[in-house]
Amino acid sequence: DHTPPSFQITVYEDTKTPEWLYNSIFYQIFPDRFYRTKVKLINKKHAVFHADFENPPLEDRANGLEEFYGGDLAGIEKNLPYLKELGINAIHLTPITMADTSHRYDVKDFKTVDDALGTNEDFARLAQKAKELGIRIILEGAFSLTSLNSRYFNKGGEYEELGAYQSRKSKYYPWFEFTEFPLKFQERWGGMPRIRERNYDFQDYVINDEDSVLNHWLKLGAAGFRINGTDELSTDFTEKFYKAATEKGAAVIGEVWNDASKQVAYETPRTYLSGREMDGATNYPFRAVVMDFIMGHIDGAAVFRKLAALKENYPKFALYSAMNILGSHDTERMNKIFGDDADIAEARQKLAIMWQFTYPGAPSVYYGDEAGVKESRAPLPWGRENKELFNLYKRFVSLRKQNSALVAGDFVPLCGDGDIFAYMRNIDKNEDVFGNAAANARFIVALNRAREERTAYIDVFDFTAGRFKDILSDKQYEVVRGKLKITLPPFGGMLLQELPVKNKYDHKAGVLLHPTSLPSPYGVGDFGKYAYKFVDILHSAKQSVWQILPLGPVDFFGYSPYQSPSAFAGNPLLIDMEDLVQRKLLSEKDIEVEHSLEKHTADFDKAWMFKKERLKKAFEAFKKKPCKDYEEFVEKQGYWLNDFALFQAIKEFYKGEPWVKWSKELRDREKSALAV
Repeated sequence: DHTPPSFQITVYEDTKTPEWLYNSIFYQIFPDRFYRTKVKLINKKHAVFHADFENPPLEDRANGLEEFYGGDLAGIEKNLPYLKELGINAIHLTPITMADTSHRYDVKDFKTVDDALGTNEDFARLAQKAKELGIRIILEGAFSLTSLNSRYFNKGGEYEELGAYQSRKSKYYPWFEFTEFPLKFQERWGGMPRIRERNYDFQDYVINDEDSVLNHWLKLGAAGFRINGTDELSTDFTEKFYKAATEKGAAVIGEVWNDASKQVAYETPRTYLSGREMDGATNYPFRAVVMDFIMGHIDGAAVFRKLAALKENYPKFALYSAMNILGSHDTERMNKIFGDDADIAEARQKLAIMWQFTYPGAPSVYYGDEAGVKESRAPLPWGRENKELFNLYKRFVSLRKQNSALVAGDFVPLCGDGDIFAYMRNIDKNEDVFGNAAANARFIVALNRAREERTAYIDVFDFTAGRFKDILSDKQYEVVRGKLKITLPPFGGMLLQELPVKNKYDHKAGVLLHPTSLPSPYGVGDFGKYAYKFVDILHSAKQSVWQILPLGPVDFFGYSPYQSPSAFAGNPLLIDMEDLVQRKLLSEKDIEVEHSLEKHTADFDKAWMFKKERLKKAFEAFKKKPCKDYEEFVEKQGYWLNDFALFQAIKEFYKGEPWVKWSKELRDREKSALAV
């Protein structure tokens, strides 16, 4: 039911994104709904002002009204300690420039803070205060459209300067494309005039001038931009903007709703990840996979394929600099998507949070998700936050910051099956994926979207044979025969960290020598005095390993240690005769050696004939003396010893014939046949 896509090779330039970008924990703020420092009327046409900041939004623009709550930049500044406590080190602000709406994508002035939010000085102060706390701010750049009432189009005549709508003599007239001046023009999204971003004057205004829009906001303290509607902009514009921004150390994130490596916009293939247009993209494909998997629309195998494809398609710099979102001002809140049952929705959200903070790329928290807000653009409920969610975010932020493998470690999908998806983040050879020095570490993330617990067997044979600890519960798990067996709770996950194994890879040296090759008067070597002498020789030579071949019983028609009827029993040829004398089970005379055995080559046949009779005699003497150790051995090893003894007895009955030549009754161990 799955048709693989055609082959893809992503070609890109050698690009180095700012290191701080992939180390970022973003927090997206819709300024009007975050926090207001004082009640103030909003002086905008058709504005509906919520005097009560906790009122739910109407979200109904059919009547032409626009809602405002009065959130401001001073409110963000006041709550920087809140963000610092959460662990945030980067803020993404949706548009803050002059506009008629609360979302402010209808830009009226690219260089001026909306007076409902504050002033340019307020932004500069916010950026400085944030910087002092180790927090960067990136701004939303909406360059493809402008408001009808912007200073550039000026349809309503709000600005003294001539706008494009008012006169062909306006310096802004070339920015727009009129089909019938002034009433008909290229527009998008509800009638907003479309900007001709290829126009050189516009590019100078936004990119090149000394006081360009780009330079203006960087001087005020912005650390970068998230470009809105990248599909609406030409490659010519995005490349020039990126080049100018990165030359000044700024970061650029592009809004792309699909796989950015193969996006086609308006029938034009785009080259977003060429290394010339953006550091990374808003990772809507990641969000889609998370939501679809948790809600049961795709299974673990599909997740495996989709995320493996993203890893293959995205250049390393773009994968690790992607802005990983679970929600934004353009989407429904995840806990609303996750269903009406509040407990189940919250459990699913916790699963998604674990995924977001352990996946390659920069996690981006949409304001209010940490507080349990349900409506997309609802105000943050100060004083009534969901503390459990807040603390969970804090914990995962902390875990990510403390473990480089969760930031810049390799990403390896391990298991995708039904309700389960698991992957590994690891650093080997003390280098992260960018070649930076980093401590070796290995994490396995396992996720269960089912309403019931699920057991998973994760194949880690190629990576590890050690132990893992679930960071969330401290429970430990052992890798057995290359597989890690875990039982995941309903809507639950595990973050498993490999535990260090002391001296696991110490170099050692030694000698390969099977005991039968040791000197011996009995035809072949055994575990007698010469074996002890050999150990002393190894020790004196500073060797620490004696490698031997299998020690099980051998086929007496070839004596190969690799032809054995048992993996548990020992080879009687290796029993030391002199030890049996010391135990008074044999006499000195019993072990006198025939002349024919005293030679320098092994003679397995004669050695066996010599030892076989003496071992029988020693056993008869042994049976006369009660031995507690022997009785305990028989009891503890009964799970294999009884079957082996029966096998040997039947084989002797058949004079050594192989099992396939025994009677069917004996092969099947029928009681009537065994009783004979």
